Amino acid sequence: LYFIYDSSTHVYSPDAHGRISVLWRAMRSVNYSFFAANNKSTPSDPLRYSVSVIPDAYPSIAVLEMQDSMVDDRRFFQGRIKDDYGFSKLDFKLVVTNSNDTSSNRTLTIPVALKTGASQEFFFAYNFAELTVLPGDHIQYFFEIWDNDAINGPKVSSSQRFDIIIPTDEELQQVLDQNFDEA
Repeated sequence: LYFIYDSSTHVYSPDAHGRISVLWRAMRSVNYSFFAANNKSTPSDPLRYSVSVIPDAYPSIAVLEMQDSMVDDRRFFQGRIKDDYGFSKLDFKLVVTNSNDTSSNRTLTIPVALKTGASQEFFFAYNFAELTVLPGDHIQYFFEIWDNDAINGPKVSSSQRFDIIIPTDEELQQVLDQNFDEA
């Protein structure tokens, strides 16, 4: 059996049971053909086929943030995630930085439960009062969704980024002074 793809010809012979197997992974769209021939026959017109490979897309994510009306530090999130084949993980990430004290910079990752399916809605709540912060800290938070691409490795997409900036002691004093002057 002559198997032709990518401008090259590969010849396969039958196994002990008279069968021929061709194993090949198509990583992109390709045309291929094959024909049978031996020393007692002449090659016939090849049978022509094509394989269309649809690339695995990046997952998508959209998130809405709502502040709790009773507890200022609590945020609620409603999100929608989509992918062509499904997901492997969803994380809520908090990145805390401080330009005055870089030794306190840190990233926290909180896993969010996923259901099965290629499109789903999720809900999440976080109480920022549980996060230890210093004056001048900048908190950036967002979600990351990972697809389940087992061939090339999971691809990740991030939601929009949200920010909270903790005032410095000097900024707090300025606000207090201004409020005192206005009173």
